[in-house]
Amino acid sequence: MERLETSVNWGEKGWDSFFVQKGKRWRDKDYRYINDIFDLHILKGSLLDAGCGMGDGLVYLKNKCSKIDRFIGTDFSCKAIEVCRNNTELSTMEFFQHNLIEPLPEKYDNIICLQTLEHVEDPPTAMRNLIDAAQNLLIAGVPYRNKRPDENHLWSFDENDFSDLADFFCLDRKRKNIYWLIDKQKKGPGFYKKRLHLLHNLIEKLNS
Repeated sequence: MERLETSVNWGEKGWDSFFVQKGKRWRDKDYRYINDIFDLHILKGSLLDAGCGMGDGLVYLKNKCSKIDRFIGTDFSCKAIEVCRNNTELSTMEFFQHNLIEPLPEKYDNIICLQTLEHVEDPPTAMRNLIDAAQNLLIAGVPYRNKRPDENHLWSFDENDFSDLADFFCLDRKRKNIYWLIDKQKKGPGFYKKRLHLLHNLIEKLNS
């Protein structure tokens, strides 16, 4: 994990301004990426989207995760949460403002955190808070080696990061994103079998 010298920390006001300009649709593409790798339909119980932005990813997850009975979203930006609460497509979901470097208020069966850790001041603390709050499964994804650069990316990540915390990691097809998986129930990582060629340390982990 490397701090990017050219990065700009927007802070809460900067992110509020950003989300006001974005409208209701922005980053659901990031959720389509993980659907190519993870078997999302097996998820059950509650699901927290940590760094939910304006909730467009949750709209996508609701269509893919039919066994989830409670969807929750959280974001650092109060404006993003306001947009979510005013979106009729998200009316059955719960939302709250939160900074991930602080412990989450409760436990959730599943947590998905995409394109968020690269923006926080202390990613290891945020990752530990996510792990503590996930009762079953955590999927966390960030740009791989900052191959999707933005001025607000504070950090660059690679496969050496979070190796002491995560069960597995993988890259997407274009090697632009890296994902970590924490599977507390040890019921299987939920990767599609046809995508197993994307895993870089699966065999080593299974044999350890």
